Amino acid sequence: MTTSARDVDPALASELEHLRSRVAELEAREAALRESEARLRERVAALTAPLEGGDSLRLQDLIDLNEIQALQDAFADATGVASIITDVEGVPITRPSRFCRLCLHVIRGTPRGLANCMASDAALGRRANGPTLRPCLSGGLLDSGASICVGDRHIANWLIGQVIDEACDPQCLLDYASVIGADREEFRAALADVTRMPRERFESVGRALFLFAGTLSRLAYHNHQQARHIAERERSERAVEESEERHRSLFQSSADAIVALDLEGRFTDANSAAQRLLGYTRGELLERTYQQITPACWRAMNDAILNEQVPTQGYSDEYEKEYVHKDGTAIPISVRAFVKRDFAGKRVGVWAIIRDLTERKRAQEALRESEERFRVAFQTSIDSINISRVEDGVFVAVNEGFSKMTGWTEAEVLGRSALELHIWDDPDDRARLVEGLRKDGYVQNLQATFCKKDGRTLPGLMSAQLIRLSGRQYLLSITRDMSEWKRAEEERDRLKSGLHQASKMEAIGQLAGGIAHDFNNLLTVILSGAEALKHGIAGDSPPDPEVVEEIGAAGGRARDLTRQLLAFARRQVIAPVPLDLNDLVRGSEKLLRRVLGEDVELVVILHPELWAVRCDPSQIEQVVLNLAVNARDAMPGGGKLTIETANVVVDENLTASRPWMHPGPYTRLSVRDSGQGVSPEVKAHLFEPFFTTKPVGKGTGLGLATVYGVVKQNDGYILVDSEPGQGATFALFFPRIPGAAIAASPPAVATTPRGTETVLVVEDDPQVRDITVRSLRSGGYRVLVAGAGHEAFEIAAGERGRLRLLVTDVIMPGLDGRAVANELRRHHPDLRVLYVSGHAQDVIAKRGVLEPGIELLPKPFTASSLLARVRAVLDCGARSS
Repeated sequence: MTTSARDVDPALASELEHLRSRVAELEAREAALRESEARLRERVAALTAPLEGGDSLRLQDLIDLNEIQALQDAFADATGVASIITDVEGVPITRPSRFCRLCLHVIRGTPRGLANCMASDAALGRRANGPTLRPCLSGGLLDSGASICVGDRHIANWLIGQVIDEACDPQCLLDYASVIGADREEFRAALADVTRMPRERFESVGRALFLFAGTLSRLAYHNHQQARHIAERERSERAVEESEERHRSLFQSSADAIVALDLEGRFTDANSAAQRLLGYTRGELLERTYQQITPACWRAMNDAILNEQVPTQGYSDEYEKEYVHKDGTAIPISVRAFVKRDFAGKRVGVWAIIRDLTERKRAQEALRESEERFRVAFQTSIDSINISRVEDGVFVAVNEGFSKMTGWTEAEVLGRSALELHIWDDPDDRARLVEGLRKDGYVQNLQATFCKKDGRTLPGLMSAQLIRLSGRQYLLSITRDMSEWKRAEEERDRLKSGLHQASKMEAIGQLAGGIAHDFNNLLTVILSGAEALKHGIAGDSPPDPEVVEEIGAAGGRARDLTRQLLAFARRQVIAPVPLDLNDLVRGSEKLLRRVLGEDVELVVILHPELWAVRCDPSQIEQVVLNLAVNARDAMPGGGKLTIETANVVVDENLTASRPWMHPGPYTRLSVRDSGQGVSPEVKAHLFEPFFTTKPVGKGTGLGLATVYGVVKQNDGYILVDSEPGQGATFALFFPRIPGAAIAASPPAVATTPRGTETVLVVEDDPQVRDITVRSLRSGGYRVLVAGAGHEAFEIAAGERGRLRLLVTDVIMPGLDGRAVANELRRHHPDLRVLYVSGHAQDVIAKRGVLEPGIELLPKPFTASSLLARVRAVLDCGARSS
């Protein structure tokens, strides 16, 4: 809904219109005021500007423009001639007076006519000693002009004219209309209105104009000088006021106390600092003399200084004395006085600058006490302390500790240097000291050997620093005799070494006892079984399968024990592959149930989409078995063992308390039992080698240490959560390998793989060599045998084109397996190699046989595993580099 103009109340509309009008009026007044202020500022600037420079000086700034206009109009009316005042370029300053229509509208109405007129006006106004009289450049009318100057500055022109000389031919004037492009008839009609005058009379008017222009010049100059004088005086007054204000500000803001005294010693002024220093207000001080606040012991000196020294030389030396505070306490001060004079130069009193010396006196006293403490510490220190010059090393002070340590007395060393006295046993130590001082200005805990006066040496620990004394640079050096400390350190190292050796022997004894127990049990089975087989064969009885199986099982357990030792030491040869832990747990489940027994329930929880990891499958199987056995022992009365897999992301919340873990995605394998749990004290040692809670001879203390070694060797982490009576959880974290293909388990082989190729066996151990040869020949292979590298070369020389595979030990006397393989390859380029070794990983790694693509069969091995590996190497064409 809208409201039309007819609906508005007439009274309201009238009021709105009045308000608009009032606003417009106020805005106009404000604009006019701003314009007036701008003109005023310009005029003041022009009036006070120097005449010598700048182009801003204008006539209208020096004389009121209205007054100039009135004078010009009166002159035009009195003489009957046209008149105007312009600047030096011909631009009008005033309004035209009595201008005729011919000049104002016809001639100046054309562009060329206007340009000619301005040029003519500028030419008429050139400075001269009299009026300028000449025909106008625009049409030939008579014009005259006079310049207006302020000093030497030409600032304006007063021009008159537009007069026709009575003797002039009007036809000549009409021809000018065609020149400037004006209408000729209009030009003729306007020409009839132009004033006519004899030339002599116009010249008389021009002389009068010159006198008027001179009067204006003098008036303008007078106004300018008067304004400059007034402005200069105002500036001087402001400068005096500002100077007084600055002095008053400095007087009041000074950190030092400043007071003024008259000739009788009465206070006439005091700044804020003086009031704070003395405790009096300014009014209280003005009622006192300086002698009233001066202790009696200083008054005579005050009188001598203020009445003799200050009047004579105009100031006093700085001297120290005391004033009495309002509360009666004495204030140590320093004073310097100056003569105070009036504007006429007459001495009227004294200015005094007073400085509080309380803090300086305290600092001086503290310095004296510090120097005394330093002197006592310097002299009584058991360490050697000396001060020497930097430029030449000459001693300037030594303490008693220096003399006791070196054997040199103070009298013997002062004035001599350490090099002169041969105090440095090794000059390189001094060079290190100099280098440290040059770099940092100090040296700390420099170990060096020093020479005593009798030639003996002693170990010392030196600290030195550059210091300044009396404006010069010195070296402060402190040296401690380390002879007793060295002897104590050597004794401590000896005792520590003995303790370490004893601990090592105890640990080795623990390990040896546990291994001997396990190996003795295994050897009992093997020896007894071998003897039973021997008797059976002697009596023509067939071998007992049960005995053979027991011997094989004992050998397998011995092999597992060896692997356990290597895993514990992280020396086992590993073959990490992409692995699915779910498959590994499923494959181990049957064995785990046999190990745990019927009274332990096994629960397996597997994540359906478990992430892959890169691990050695046999090692992880060993870890799971060790943890299961450990859990079974923790549940002697039975219980439940849970094995669980899961995908987890380790974030900063977990790594904050375990900084050795790295954030990221992991596959977790958890083994949780419901057993007895462990105390915090036991948990702190769970993974330590040889640590066990079992009775002596019942364990090696390597079970959990082996688990820890395997996990770390496979780039994983292990965490333990357990409380007494609450069971225990071992969580194994292995890094995820996204997108990796899971290694498939090799298909079961129904029969032992066989072959007919020629194989060269190089093995230095006779028993291992014999069993290797028998195993290969039983598989159908043609076998050549060598006990060392040089034998292998002789045998292979006659087998060109027939030798297909080299089976060699890695570590052998003389040439190792890698060297044998490289030499044989020179004559048999297609030779394939299978290395065998019973050494730890770090040993064989140095021989280069753990590189990718190289086949290695760890010892011990069985005939079936050997034959399977030989067949695989021959079939897949694996080749050592």
